[in-house]
Amino acid sequence: MNIFTRPRMFNHFRDLATRNSRAARPDEVCLELMEMIFSSLLPLLVMGAALVGSGALVVSATGDRVLAGLTVLALVTTIVRAAVVIFVRRLLAARRSDIAAARAWERRYALGSFTFAVVLGAFGARTLSIDYEPADMLVTSLIFAYGAGVVTRMSIRPWICIPSLLLAVIPIVVASAMQSTLEHWAHAFLLLLFMVASLESVRHIYRTTVRQIETRREMAGLARHDNLTGLPNRLLLRERFIASLRQSEESGTLVGVHYLDLDLFKQVNDRFGHRTGDDLLAAVALRLLRLTRTEDTVARIGGDEFLVVQVGINHRDEAEILARRMIRDIAAAYEIRGNIVHVSVSVGVALAPLDGVTIDELIACADKSLYSSKSLGRGGVSFFAETASVPVQPVGR
Repeated sequence: MNIFTRPRMFNHFRDLATRNSRAARPDEVCLELMEMIFSSLLPLLVMGAALVGSGALVVSATGDRVLAGLTVLALVTTIVRAAVVIFVRRLLAARRSDIAAARAWERRYALGSFTFAVVLGAFGARTLSIDYEPADMLVTSLIFAYGAGVVTRMSIRPWICIPSLLLAVIPIVVASAMQSTLEHWAHAFLLLLFMVASLESVRHIYRTTVRQIETRREMAGLARHDNLTGLPNRLLLRERFIASLRQSEESGTLVGVHYLDLDLFKQVNDRFGHRTGDDLLAAVALRLLRLTRTEDTVARIGGDEFLVVQVGINHRDEAEILARRMIRDIAAAYEIRGNIVHVSVSVGVALAPLDGVTIDELIACADKSLYSSKSLGRGGVSFFAETASVPVQPVGR
């Protein structure tokens, strides 16, 4: 290995082994990585049973009290770790864990992992130091099984995985090297060599897993957003509407569904070209986002059609005020590709739960209201009633 590459490699492992390495990851990615370490219980139990069983075997043959104490500690640690995993899995299944709570439980998991690694390392070192013929074979089997399990399960959280490996392996390497025989030195060297290789595997698995999660989330985001404007599409609109309706039911408020259709948009495309038309749609989207609150939803559902879901409405007038603001602001001139572009918008409004309780019902009602608004001319707003569309005088008339 080139000596100039060592600092860089060391920095990689240092960054992976510190919790600061996760700072640049979005909370959603970190939460998914945290959830993954609680997903498997059997390997933890198997390794705990292997250590406890090995301890019982050695203690029965040697009567060593130190090993007896370490065996009991391994049993207690395994039980506590298993209890934590079972409890957190139930929390996750009930969706009662946020990023702060997940990090707190992850710290507890890490403490259990470090404790078990210390016990394993001490057990291996002690076993090698006493007069027990199968010691080398037993300790090597345990440490290789542990290393393989840790790298496989916990590489996704390097700040837990790497210290756990070091705490378990280094005491055994030192104890083996202190035997002062060529065979034990070779044993120590091989353990050290495999540990370094495991650290590289941790780096590779962690980065690959994070990349896969981020790619999957990015693809999921693209599937829920309009490519041109970046606004939610019908799929994400439906999901957010369900949440908005649930919120309105709890607060006793209304949800307004505003159906917007740009007037004379085709003429803009014909006169200035489709690129200008696309830029105009993106500019309209930005204006709508500025006019609405973060809890509202602005979606693009068609070529020049937008939908705004307004939450927390106490009176119909609040929906009308927002509709008129959108009509006014969208009608202001746009400077696009060196051209001054004008466009207006017509709006149809339906209110939940008065006019419906599903997004499809409300879109249909708002669409009928929009038709009524357009029948009166451009730049108008109309509300839906149970039997007919009830027009409100358009802006500017």
